[in-house]
Amino acid sequence: MAERGLTKTLPLVLPAMQVNCLDDHGLTPLHYAAATDQRTVIELLIGAGSTVDAADKHGSTPLLRAVSKGHMECFELLRRHGANVELLKRFRNSNYDNESMLHITAEKGLLEMTKMLVEEYHLGVDYQDKDGLQFFPHFTCSDRIFLPSVPSPYSGRSRSRSRVLQSP
Repeated sequence: MAERGLTKTLPLVLPAMQVNCLDDHGLTPLHYAAATDQRTVIELLIGAGSTVDAADKHGSTPLLRAVSKGHMECFELLRRHGANVELLKRFRNSNYDNESMLHITAEKGLLEMTKMLVEEYHLGVDYQDKDGLQFFPHFTCSDRIFLPSVPSPYSGRSRSRSRVLQSP
């Protein structure tokens, strides 16, 4: 329900709903609302008692899901409601390559989110994933983040890529 943004009917069913119920992946309705940029639904779920820092099977919280999807306003909303931003520094994606949030946002080209993680939350740019890959050292300059050539994590052979992310 949260995934579809049914904000008009949600208040009617919230009293009978278990807002902290889990699906097969350990995700709560709040995880889905954060991942799909449903700010009104987030407010309703938190108001009904949803656990802001509920972790799924891989340790991802609603805040981390918002970050990984680039939903800046959802991130701020969850932070204002007490979501633990320190989890950003500790999170390692156990489902894939033990990547940090910085790896995830940089790979997806989420410039504003990546800049925020580096500049405001001081996420370590030297962390390596399980294959020893770093998406940084980096250089930030006003509206650009320069990502140096790095070995591609998607092939068995050594391949380099370099890209410049620019604000829209």
